Amino acid sequence: MKINQKEKYEIIRLVEQSEKSARETLKEIGVPKSTFFDWYSRYLKNGFDGLANAKRKPKQVLLLESMNTLNKKIIYLKKTTLT
Repeated sequence: MKINQKEKYEIIRLVEQSEKSARETLKEIGVPKSTFFDWYSRYLKNGFDGLANAKRKPKQVLLLESMNTLNKKIIYLKKTTLT
């Protein structure tokens, strides 16, 4: 289950306002520390907008881009070594 932007913000506020340590609070609510501190870092850098879920390129698109780059390098090498 993905946690949305608003929920991430609410978790940050909860941890900030808790009398317990961040580690204890996060353990109680079941959020990994590394995940929380990634959110918190993005929140400090970009505010509420930094908590939006990033849209990622599909792996197939990345592979296609890699293949295009590789093909361009091969063509370049053929031209430069054959002349």
